[in-house]
Amino acid sequence: MQKSNSMKVASDMFFTQMSWTSGYLFVLLLIFVVRFATSFIKGIEFTIFKAKADIDSFSTMIFYSSNIFMFIIGIVAAYGFLQYFVSNGVTRKHYFIGAALGSFGVALAIPIIIKLVLLVEKFLPGQFSDGSKIVEPDEELLGQVVQNILFSPYIGLNDSLLLGIGLFALNIFCYYVAGWLIGISFYRFGGVMGLLSIPVAIALLLIYDAMIGIAFSSQMPSLLPINAIPVPVAYSLAIAIIAIMLILIRQFTKKVAVKL
Repeated sequence: MQKSNSMKVASDMFFTQMSWTSGYLFVLLLIFVVRFATSFIKGIEFTIFKAKADIDSFSTMIFYSSNIFMFIIGIVAAYGFLQYFVSNGVTRKHYFIGAALGSFGVALAIPIIIKLVLLVEKFLPGQFSDGSKIVEPDEELLGQVVQNILFSPYIGLNDSLLLGIGLFALNIFCYYVAGWLIGISFYRFGGVMGLLSIPVAIALLLIYDAMIGIAFSSQMPSLLPINAIPVPVAYSLAIAIIAIMLILIRQFTKKVAVKL
């Protein structure tokens, strides 16, 4: 019975959040179509044999925006889902397990969608800009923080199918959990502690991105001057950061009063 409760939560959250994901992808598709059409209007030729890499591909747009999307729905999940499930008799433990499983399912679905889009893009006329962008470091500290959050290390999906999907899913799941941590902090403790959770979550994200950057030998600029850590240790620390945030969320939701 306990297992079925957790799986019911996971299923409900997965399908609800996938409906949000479909809306997010539809908006990106509209933006892509408009930009693609505008390129033609401006006289840029996209042909199979000669092309200008002027705009991002649809898959690249998904890649570089999916982390922020997951971060946002993680915040939303802390409010709507917790209240809904607990008020309907689901224990806080089952909510936590189901929410973690359901959200990781969404994190897995997004790279699978990107992979399918990559297959379709091969048949589109023209070429697009390289997905592995190299971003020039911002001179201001705040700009560097924003830059590191917006542009996470590039994880290619063209080479190793299962490994690429798994690592990409783990990457955006980390952003979801960070948003979830912030949302549940506001829900449980209110304004002051909620505000304090923001720099904590951002700091953990920056460390996570630094570890992933080391693991993938990324050329993306990192705010943290860490580059002498062995790759296996970097992977382990990245996973540990996600685990730490999940543990904090579990502790915060154990005895939280549900606002009916």
